[in-house]
Amino acid sequence: ADPQTVKSVWSLGLADLFLSVVTSGRIAPASELILAVPSLLASLALTEEGAASVLSRNPFPSALAIFHDPRYVMPQSRSMQNDLPAIFGTNLDELMRHVPKLRPAAIEACVTMTRSIADMGEDPSLTGTHEGLT
Repeated sequence: ADPQTVKSVWSLGLADLFLSVVTSGRIAPASELILAVPSLLASLALTEEGAASVLSRNPFPSALAIFHDPRYVMPQSRSMQNDLPAIFGTNLDELMRHVPKLRPAAIEACVTMTRSIADMGEDPSLTGTHEGLT
């Protein structure tokens, strides 16, 4: 994305709207939208101001919470089928490589999500609670 276009997206309030959707956990259970999240975050962070704004909102815990939210997995949704988690992870890796300022927050969210999933394995009553993620 062109940095000038990204500045326009921020000035029109579209970036804030997108970040609000992600941080509130209201991402629609649609594969195409879920896959676009890391790329959109990277685009919004093309400028120093954009990266600082994305970092201040820290959308990573909410974006990753979908991977163990019952609304996004079968039988409620088919959005996590096939290679979606792997492609999402690859896109998240690209974001961290190209926007190093966001790397610590993204890694912390990945670690927290992994711990949460491990906790669910030990205590099935935690399934679907998002404990520690949002």
